[in-house]
Amino acid sequence: FAAAWWLRVQQGLEAQRARAIAQGLDPLFRQYPHWAGSTQQERELRQGLYKALLQGGVLPKQVVSWANALLDLLRRTS
Repeated sequence: FAAAWWLRVQQGLEAQRARAIAQGLDPLFRQYPHWAGSTQQERELRQGLYKALLQGGVLPKQVVSWANALLDLLRRTS
C-alpha cells in the first residue's frame, strides 16, 4: 500500500500504473524482509527495485532517486 500511495501521490503516476508497479515491488519486500538491517538484503532489494521500476516505465535516470526516496519513506514509517 505504501509503495502504491508513494508512486501515485509523490511521483504523480496514474493510480493503475502505480498499483501495477507496486504489485511488482511487493514480492521483493517479502523476499528481503530484513533489508533495513542487512546491507546484503538491501543491495539485493535495490537491484530488484531498479528492475521493477524500469519495467514499470520509470526513466532510467530517475530509478535510483525513486528507489532511494521509497526506501527512505519505508524506513521512517517502520
